[in-house]
Amino acid sequence: MTVNVLRAAFAFLALHIHVADTSTLIRPTDTLYVHPDEVASFTCMVSWGNNRMHSIFWGRSGDGEVWTIIAECWGIDGTCVVVDKFDDTYSTYSISSRHDYFQLDVMKAALDDDGHFDCWLYSDEVPASPHARLIVLDPINHIVITCYEYDKLVTVKENIPRVFTCESMCGNPAATLSWKIGDRDVTEYSHESSKESDEDSRQYDTGSTLLYAYNSTDDQKYLECSGFQHEELKVQSFRIILNVEHAPVIQGIVVNSWGADHMVEVECLASANPASITYYWKSSDGQTEEEGSKFWTVEDVEQDGQVTITCGASNRVGMTSWTETLHRRYSPEIEEIAVLGWSEDHQVEVECVADANPSDIVYSWKSDDGQTGGNSRTWQLTDTDQDNLVTVTCNASNVEGMTSHTEVLHGRSAPVIQEIAVLSWGEDHVVDVECVASARPDDITYAWRSAGQAGGNTRIWRVEDVDRDGVVTVTCMASNVVGMAVKTDTLYKKYAPIIQEIILNSWSTDHMAEVECVAMAHPANITYSWSSIDGQIGGDSKTWTVEDVERNDQVTVTCEASNSEGTTSMTETLHNLYPPIIHEIAVLSWDDDHVVKVECIATANPNNITYAWRSDNQAGGNTRIWKVEDVDKDGRVLVTCKAANEEGETVAMEEILREYAPVVHEVTVLSWMGNMVEVECHASANPDNITYTWISGGNQTGSGKVWLVEDVEGVGYVSLACEAENVIGSSQLMTTVYNPELNPSNDTKASSVPVSAVSISTTLVLLSLLAIFILLWRRAVKQKREIVRSHLSEAATTESDDRLIESTEENNPTAPSQPMTNASYDSDEEPVIY
Repeated sequence: MTVNVLRAAFAFLALHIHVADTSTLIRPTDTLYVHPDEVASFTCMVSWGNNRMHSIFWGRSGDGEVWTIIAECWGIDGTCVVVDKFDDTYSTYSISSRHDYFQLDVMKAALDDDGHFDCWLYSDEVPASPHARLIVLDPINHIVITCYEYDKLVTVKENIPRVFTCESMCGNPAATLSWKIGDRDVTEYSHESSKESDEDSRQYDTGSTLLYAYNSTDDQKYLECSGFQHEELKVQSFRIILNVEHAPVIQGIVVNSWGADHMVEVECLASANPASITYYWKSSDGQTEEEGSKFWTVEDVEQDGQVTITCGASNRVGMTSWTETLHRRYSPEIEEIAVLGWSEDHQVEVECVADANPSDIVYSWKSDDGQTGGNSRTWQLTDTDQDNLVTVTCNASNVEGMTSHTEVLHGRSAPVIQEIAVLSWGEDHVVDVECVASARPDDITYAWRSAGQAGGNTRIWRVEDVDRDGVVTVTCMASNVVGMAVKTDTLYKKYAPIIQEIILNSWSTDHMAEVECVAMAHPANITYSWSSIDGQIGGDSKTWTVEDVERNDQVTVTCEASNSEGTTSMTETLHNLYPPIIHEIAVLSWDDDHVVKVECIATANPNNITYAWRSDNQAGGNTRIWKVEDVDKDGRVLVTCKAANEEGETVAMEEILREYAPVVHEVTVLSWMGNMVEVECHASANPDNITYTWISGGNQTGSGKVWLVEDVEGVGYVSLACEAENVIGSSQLMTTVYNPELNPSNDTKASSVPVSAVSISTTLVLLSLLAIFILLWRRAVKQKREIVRSHLSEAATTESDDRLIESTEENNPTAPSQPMTNASYDSDEEPVIY
């Protein structure tokens, strides 16, 4: 009863004392599809501002404009009720709440529940669209193409637009209608509309009108209308069969026979609806036939194996014509067997050149030495005797017959130059070269050129290295009766490897160095071998990965390079040079006079590092360790270190924070629900990974920054202690927290409204409320005194904890001091609330 009186009083105050409210709602806006008798749920979430006295209303509207209130919920305690009703219209609704969430359930959905749902604060008007939408699924009763029976034949004229109307009856939601001819969608040529059903206003009828001109490709296909409502409802459809009357469609003219007397029998392939077709014929040389049949005999007047014919076909709908040039059908005629290639390994590729109609020719091959080939226009065989002669037979056939042709083939090829080889390179810079070539026939004629020098018909030629640089460019020309080949090559004097340098490619953080031996030689196929001064061995590669065993950023390696002309070696010491790498800025000490000693930890090669420091307006010189002042005395310093050597420089910036044990500042009440109190411990520390431990007067314990503790005796307050700890140390705060609804200090603020603004009736209500409040408060004070006395009796047991706190403060003298607790007590006096 007390809760109801308080609710009425606060509601009355909220109406008469106009305080701006900042509460907001997260409203439902989704659309739910449910089957009849299923449950539909909508959720409304409130973010309370400075006034929790509002009521939350749930409403329903059939059209989104006229709303009926379904339920009411009170923010002060979260209770909800369905509003009083004079009939059973809303008997299926249920309302529930949890914290700031309010849920409306439609327990057994029916078509009457279909509509809009929303929630709003009592002080607001019904919110504007969008609203939550509930659609109760009800499949359409039937679908039909008006005036026609299912699967019946309907006659239409080709290319003349025809209208069909499809209707779906009594469904929710309204069906979307689509049209198909066979597998082709033609919905874009339709117009659709929906309305409330004449049989039941809770259901909908949909109509769709299709206006479309049909053609011969639509003949004997289904015209289908389908109605889609929702993915959980079956799609219903209705169809008819199109009988499209159209003029003849000619697919082509085919030759049935071509006689030796050059008489050709042809056939016109056509289809029509109706199928009674009249044909007429005409040829390009003037032959004609009127009102004939689909067959016609025409003469190949020019006896060239082709005729051009036009076929006309008509019925009572229209006429079509088709012109085509027809060719005589004959068996293959082989013109020749051609040689496509004759390789060095005596492989011969041949081709059977043939013509036929139809041109799908089947080939078979054989040679005089028993080799055979399959169905291919070309064939590869072997010159078994290697005498540049093969005898080949080609068989070519089609549906008209087969032809055979045998031919003796000869291997003839122009010269192919394989290389220009160096035979010798004299000390007098005279070079003997050879042009290595092959041909059939092999009576090859040679010619030479090189930088103004020329040679005659000889396979070997002597040329002078004019520039004395070990390089000559030579051109050889080789020809026979078949053709000619030309090859130009640059020739080099052979010499042992010359190592120019050993270079360092990379130096990894795990002290592995990749080195490369840079060498030149001719021939250039160089073999490498490696070794290091500390005994490591490498294989045959111009690069090698060697370990810096002594970790001194240097390795001494030997590269040996060799080819067919000789061997050369080189030894070199390589150094890993890199600019400074700053690993960290370390704090060495932090004095009580706020002076911080820091160290810039860096590595480099060479190690002659120069340092420079910056912090606020302070600067330091070339020293690895520097003293900087905490100017703001806030335990926070921003330091920059620059480290440089001859390879480069690196800059690192770091904010240094002084570490200290946690300091507990206060304990606050987050919420008070019945006897359950949610409290939060506020502490600061560095590092800030704080572990929290709780204990209350009722011997309840807990952990975490936020704790849910029970007011065991229901007295409206709880005495507790919060301990905060990190790796540096810990601190503790003991305090008592009060139920804010029973704390008199809150009433002082609430009663500060001017009396002149309140009516006499309001004053009477306030006085009644104040009398009840004082009675409850005095009862709580009496209980608090008993708890205080029990605390004082336990002072001896808490002395050890006080020493622990004092010890923590001595170990961390620079941490912020402990704040005052929320309340202090005297054993014979009222509690003093700060």
